[in-house]
Amino acid sequence: MFNIHVGVARIMPAKSTISSQKVAAILRQVPPDHAFHFYRAVGVPLNNSAKSLDEFVDLIKRVEVASLAFHLERQDFEKWVSMLGDEELSRRLANVRTAGLEGEDLRSRLYSTAKSRLDQLQQLNLRPLR
Repeated sequence: MFNIHVGVARIMPAKSTISSQKVAAILRQVPPDHAFHFYRAVGVPLNNSAKSLDEFVDLIKRVEVASLAFHLERQDFEKWVSMLGDEELSRRLANVRTAGLEGEDLRSRLYSTAKSRLDQLQQLNLRPLR
């Protein structure tokens, strides 16, 4: 949305179109069978699982980077956050996947992408109901 004042355009923050119920669903804790299970490769689990987006963001900082690359290439992160109901984060993660990053640069971008979305959702979750 733009407001025009004497030839100056100010960009107003877009209002969120996501419902509080949708935010709560995305931020929920899922049962173990719907958790994200990190693997090094097919059949090689790391025994690290995230049952919520918050846990997922935390684990991005701690699991080995080879696991992050493995899952990113397979689009596993995109599929899991879509299962949570967050198509916006899924799109953002697809952008990370196509950026061609490796190593700690990959970890850093994944973390900042997921963390910024988590922070946004948590802020929306705190807004008063109308």
